[in-house]
Amino acid sequence: PPLVVVLFGRVGTGKSSTANSLLASSPPAHPFEARRSAAAVTGVCRAECGTVAGRRVLVLDTPGFGDAAQSVQEICAEIRRGVAELVPPGALVSQLLIFSLQSRVGEDDFAVIEAVEGQVFGPRMLASTSIVWTHADALDGQSLEDYLQGAGERVQELLAKVGGGSVAVDNRQQLAEGASLPQVEDLLRRAEAVACKCPLVRLRAP
Repeated sequence: PPLVVVLFGRVGTGKSSTANSLLASSPPAHPFEARRSAAAVTGVCRAECGTVAGRRVLVLDTPGFGDAAQSVQEICAEIRRGVAELVPPGALVSQLLIFSLQSRVGEDDFAVIEAVEGQVFGPRMLASTSIVWTHADALDGQSLEDYLQGAGERVQELLAKVGGGSVAVDNRQQLAEGASLPQVEDLLRRAEAVACKCPLVRLRAP
């Protein structure tokens, strides 16, 4: 079975663009709709499979939190459905928590993590999670490590708990080049290293 990566985060952080970046070297190009919008562009879970750097990867994009049209409970229920129905039995699952370097990590972000942990993946979720920081161009030459050293105590605690660490990606650069950039391959290596069996994946007949 493929390595499964489930992307989640707030509206507008660049989830769908990151999903496209992960599969940029594997046709079809840009399978996930992504555009700047005040409302969530992705309303239901969508899964696409591809081969990246020689490994089969299934990317599951999910609706963004913080959209007025969908409550936290509805989004969590949709992510549960998506994982249960779209992930093949026996596959190892890793979560990618998407943050944007263009905005501060705040109370709403911690509420999303709490909701997904409590209502979807369970208390061990962060051990199999990596954080993706989009809009890497906003670092303006600074390293991600230096940037994160200035983050608050709660962010530091979160960083200490995620099993896969942090990666900054510039989705515009990735999608313009069309091949797998090193940060995407790094991200998939991290995801693979911490992926685990997910109890939500139903044992369906093959």
